[in-house]
Amino acid sequence: MKEAFYTVDEAYRQKQYPRGYFAAIAKSGRQGGIALVILGLVILLMGAGLGFITFVIFMDSVKEGDTEGMVGPAVFMWIVALLFALGGILLIRMGIRRRKMGAEEWIQKSAKASGYPESVIRDFAEQAVESDCIRARLKTAQIECVLTRDYILYENLMDLCVMKMSDIAGVYWVSVSDMVNAGGKMKTVYTLSVGILSKKGTYHIIPAAQKNGEHLISLLMQRNPAIDRAEGKVLSESEFDRIKKGLAG
Repeated sequence: MKEAFYTVDEAYRQKQYPRGYFAAIAKSGRQGGIALVILGLVILLMGAGLGFITFVIFMDSVKEGDTEGMVGPAVFMWIVALLFALGGILLIRMGIRRRKMGAEEWIQKSAKASGYPESVIRDFAEQAVESDCIRARLKTAQIECVLTRDYILYENLMDLCVMKMSDIAGVYWVSVSDMVNAGGKMKTVYTLSVGILSKKGTYHIIPAAQKNGEHLISLLMQRNPAIDRAEGKVLSESEFDRIKKGLAG
């Protein structure tokens, strides 16, 4: 089993980054693009199928002259079918776009998400393949973090927001709420995450096991001792948002 924290050694670099960091991201993006296209097609077909079945049922009612009470439900189901279809088309378009994105496009995407010029993102990419780079998975089956000498990135392809260590204003434990189905009933559950705020107005929310989260926080504090910790207390989402808005203001 892979350790939660590990460095980028030569074997890993040759296997994962033979053409550089963002070339590897582009490869992952293409693979994810295929999955998005397939998912989009499934949702599109579900929408089309729902619309067709509703149409058949409605037309049977028309033939029998019994449309009373059917118009409203039929319109509702057609709207649901349309939403499914539009969602599927959106996912297909996203997937196709990802399939076409090369390393340069991913660098541009990351620069936009991070609020830095492309030169900073390229500097991060160089550090990300060096032997002192640390990769961290803070929770089982979660997206990994990349910690270099000067940067941190939560490797979420939807965002790819790079932060300079020197720009990190605060690192906090945050209690994040989510709705789950428990025995057919929806209930609210809370999970611990590490919240990272940058002076640039960007942030990360990273789900974390407590031991791994504490280790990540200690690594960040080593690189930037001025980081605010809110005395180590666990913040609610609203408290975290309040601090975030204060930085933005």
